[in-house]
Amino acid sequence: MTNDIISPDLSLVMIVRDELINPAGGLLPVLEKQSSYYPEIVILDTGSKDGTRELLEHLSGQDIFPNLKVHDAKFWGYSHARNKLNSLVNTKYTLSLDSDEILSESTSALIQTAIGKTPNFGFINVPINQVYDSGGVYIKRCQWNCWNNRIYSIKGAKFHDGGSKEFFNGEYLDHTGFKLGVPNTQIIHFVPSRDELVKKSKQWTSEVYNHVKTQSSPSSMKNFLDWKLPSPKILERYRIDFSDTVQKLTQLGYDLPDRVLELVE
Repeated sequence: MTNDIISPDLSLVMIVRDELINPAGGLLPVLEKQSSYYPEIVILDTGSKDGTRELLEHLSGQDIFPNLKVHDAKFWGYSHARNKLNSLVNTKYTLSLDSDEILSESTSALIQTAIGKTPNFGFINVPINQVYDSGGVYIKRCQWNCWNNRIYSIKGAKFHDGGSKEFFNGEYLDHTGFKLGVPNTQIIHFVPSRDELVKKSKQWTSEVYNHVKTQSSPSSMKNFLDWKLPSPKILERYRIDFSDTVQKLTQLGYDLPDRVLELVE
């Protein structure tokens, strides 16, 4: 990535809940990695209980990230949260990322060239699967498509739910297929190991809507942290120093779980 803002018309938006620690190293390194490329970053916290909300308040209040704006809303589903974010953005376009995702280094330049010229960007989601052989050697990396409306114009944008499905302006976000647009725009998605990914699928995906309209928090789920733990070795490949992140969080007064501290010993 360059040190320039990708576009004065493009904001980064995120929906977060309990993301102090995640497979990308946590929300702090994700913001450190990407914050300088957007005129504004708008984050909607939907009820964090693990310290994420306090961290965001610190980062914005101390002007560490002067372009960071933090808002709160109860979680009534992803479509509701995305539409809430739309109402808070001041730019023409938004880029929607999860808190365990970053853009590949080549992608910002592609977007910078194409934004405003094409309505569609065909993204590839590149998950970092932490799969090892018996000797601890990394052996697998795979790719999948992801929903293409990661970048969209605020004007007229509308998400809505249809049963268990989510739609963007009437188009089902089914994570398959590409529209005509900019090729090879990649989002790097940091995911847990295969075993932890199964736990995440069973716990998070199946239970997330139990948190709709409630004060309960995903971090209260049993074994929640299992699939949140990052791999410091994987992060090093993307120039994310997890030990530095842990040190910063400790200095801010966070009492991190032993399993997190053990990763940097």
